[in-house]
Amino acid sequence: MVAFDVPSDKVRRKVCEICKDYGLTRLQWSVFEGPMTRNRREEIAARLEQLLSAAVDGGRFAVFPIGEQEARLARRWATTGVSGAKPQEAAGGNR
Repeated sequence: MVAFDVPSDKVRRKVCEICKDYGLTRLQWSVFEGPMTRNRREEIAARLEQLLSAAVDGGRFAVFPIGEQEARLARRWATTGVSGAKPQEAAGGNR
């Protein structure tokens, strides 16, 4: 899982592209998730550090290793936003 806080729209778009390059999918506006080996986590962290270090406004990020067991136990929900509607389980919910 990769989470980030980047003030620049341009740099934020680049961070998103890097995450997509690694096969991650967007969970929230600034959170991406997907399977990664330790080497891939180190690679993406190095790329993001290089990008944000060179950015005028900087930014911050975190790469969280999540094991298979934790991923299976994760619960994901999505709602339509309609008042009073029951939440619907998102695709890939309880694994």
